[in-house]
Amino acid sequence: MMKIVRYVLSGVSATAASLLTTYILTDMFGVWYLFSSVAGFCIAISVSFTLQKFWTFRHTHVDRVHIEAAQFILVALGGLVFNAAAVYGLVEYAGIHYLLAQFLVGGFIALGNFVFYHMIFRGAARRSLKALWREELGDYERALIIAGGVAFFLVVMKFFGIELPYHQDEWKVAHFVVDPASMAGTFHHPPLTELLFRIAGWLIPAELLRMMPLAFTALSYGLLYLIIEARASARAAFLSLVLFGTVAYGTLAALMLDTDGAVLPFFMLCAVYAYDRFLESKGRTSLLFGALLLAALLVGLLVKLSFVLVVGAILLDYLYERRRDITPREAWRLGGALLVFLAVFAALFEAVRALNPYFDTGAMVRHALSYVQGFDRNWGQIAFQGAKALMYLGPLVLSALVFMSRDVFEKTRFFFIYLGLGLVFYLVLFDFSAGALDKYLMFLIVPLCAVVGVTLAPYLPKRSEFSVTYCAVLIFGGAALLAVNFLPHDVLPLYPKSAWAKEVLSLHWNVLLPFMGGSGPAGFYVSFLFIALSFVAGAALSVAAYFRESLRALIAGALLVLALLYAGVFTEELFFGRINGNTQKVIQEALTYVGSSESVTSVITYNDIGAYELWRMGKYTGRFYAAPQYEEEHQKLFAAHTGQYLVVDIPRWSDGSFYGHFFASCTSLFSSSSGAITARVYECPSTKMVQ
Repeated sequence: MMKIVRYVLSGVSATAASLLTTYILTDMFGVWYLFSSVAGFCIAISVSFTLQKFWTFRHTHVDRVHIEAAQFILVALGGLVFNAAAVYGLVEYAGIHYLLAQFLVGGFIALGNFVFYHMIFRGAARRSLKALWREELGDYERALIIAGGVAFFLVVMKFFGIELPYHQDEWKVAHFVVDPASMAGTFHHPPLTELLFRIAGWLIPAELLRMMPLAFTALSYGLLYLIIEARASARAAFLSLVLFGTVAYGTLAALMLDTDGAVLPFFMLCAVYAYDRFLESKGRTSLLFGALLLAALLVGLLVKLSFVLVVGAILLDYLYERRRDITPREAWRLGGALLVFLAVFAALFEAVRALNPYFDTGAMVRHALSYVQGFDRNWGQIAFQGAKALMYLGPLVLSALVFMSRDVFEKTRFFFIYLGLGLVFYLVLFDFSAGALDKYLMFLIVPLCAVVGVTLAPYLPKRSEFSVTYCAVLIFGGAALLAVNFLPHDVLPLYPKSAWAKEVLSLHWNVLLPFMGGSGPAGFYVSFLFIALSFVAGAALSVAAYFRESLRALIAGALLVLALLYAGVFTEELFFGRINGNTQKVIQEALTYVGSSESVTSVITYNDIGAYELWRMGKYTGRFYAAPQYEEEHQKLFAAHTGQYLVVDIPRWSDGSFYGHFFASCTSLFSSSSGAITARVYECPSTKMVQ
């Protein structure tokens, strides 16, 4: 592993040297930027050669250094030419986004260079790649490289969602990045949240801000693998990684423009990794990982106060681990350390706040206290949002409980504690029924994927157990379940939600369920019949595994296939919508019309869909939600508005509702449809309200 870490750090160092050289020559000495770029490239080659030879591969012989340098430069120049040609081909002929193309090509070049450097610095030119793979790398390194390749693929797949339109609260984040002064108070969280997004805005365009949570997710893949590999096995770590990278909830979290889905899980995994290393190490190494643990906890709290769940989970896990050894003196020391931690947090809080002139401590406190409502809350909404989170996760989560054991619990104890604290925090202590609970419940993703990975890994069938009959059953069963999505489906209004319960209880399952939340991406439809049958299949397989232990290996494989198929349908609908409708397509077509029409000057948009683009056009006026509790407010809003409306009908409203009556009286200026989703631009010249 250390060789791979040294390889990555050497590459990062060479890149940093190149950028620094280019900056110094251009901005400080006035050298033409192209000359500076060439100089930076030469410096990068020199730094990279030195570090890779003497540090990464520990090749100290200098008798062939001139030959090695020539070979190294040749590989670098070849990579440069290949990079330009491959990126150009992927963008111009394959239609791939330039950032995705660069990411793909860059990853391929990095992997290829690792092999070439082995040949250069180990004299392995006459050995085959197979021999190089077996002789130069140990089992751990090979597993790590394979896991890295899988993680790279999982990140690449999410690039298809980089340009998903911003939805509801997301567009405010993009607005803040472009114009922070006018959006002061956008984030009601500790000051590091705003600072993170401001830094992201300096590095990448506001239209591509989804790259920020995706970058944190990519780092989380590596941390999760290392944590589970050390706690359980490489097999369990690999399965946890695959589940984390494919589950629909994880895909949504990796692209959501907020901190709950990607940023907080990354710092949680940082803390767990440092905590594990702290417990197993001694001396200076223990102090190093203790400092890393402290830093991860402090930074997490400076991003969002709910990170206190991680602090509590680690504290409880530590107390359980040391339950037989803790003396009164040790307890006092632990209490003192906790007080020091709080004092350091307070000092850092003030320091970060001073760097952020737009931060309002009072607003943060008021926002936190607004969720303290006792037990008088909308339990129906909580149940609905909780069920939606479960549907995002898929049937594997419940099915894997059959395979649970005490050994699994001990290996994943921290994640169980974290899950328990989180459920009490979000469902009992505070009232999040009026907020985007499905966003907050994203804390479930990482611990559940870790637990399920460790649980199922020992049972997954070996290659010899994959008979032709078994594979045929999996293929035909999966195809039949997939075909359910193409049956005729009805589209129901979102409100009243009691109507959904009635349809489900009457077994009218061939309806499309809208998936969307307070923080995007924009909504998409998935067949409830497909969802329900997937859970039924998962439950049936679990029952069979419970009563027939001899079949558990085959059933574990079937459950994994079911999970991947389920997640694949969700991800396909989110990114492409080829089955039930492409939200992104109709939004872009409607926005193109609005941008090109001089008569469309002032737009109110449904669910804030397209709000960021409308704001950049100077045509954004406001938003509305088709919820019953907002009808009186919206009657006044519509009566005063003399411009246009952008409506993408997901979720749909009832034709008999106030919204249905009002827009039935309007003129449709533009319409675009994709499957069950339609985008319309309305003009309602009369301010007379339709009752």
